[in-house]
Amino acid sequence: MANSISDEEIKVAAYYLWEKEGRPEGVEFDLWVRAKNELAKKKDCKNGECSVKPASSEKEVKKVEAPKAQPSPAKNTATKSKKK
Repeated sequence: MANSISDEEIKVAAYYLWEKEGRPEGVEFDLWVRAKNELAKKKDCKNGECSVKPASSEKEVKKVEAPKAQPSPAKNTATKSKKK
């Protein structure tokens, strides 16, 4: 099995995932499985069996309109009459 992934490769990849996620506790098994799966996908892609399409290099930018200003309530400009 020359194409198999070694435990050392998985260990290193899992360590990087652990670091990237802020060193959480109690997720060793999950990170090990994720690292193993990611390495397997990379090896498959190198062998020409990649089923995952590469991400586009161009970022899609959504245009967002700024919220329209709400009209302020009308001010009462009439002066109050003074009582004498």
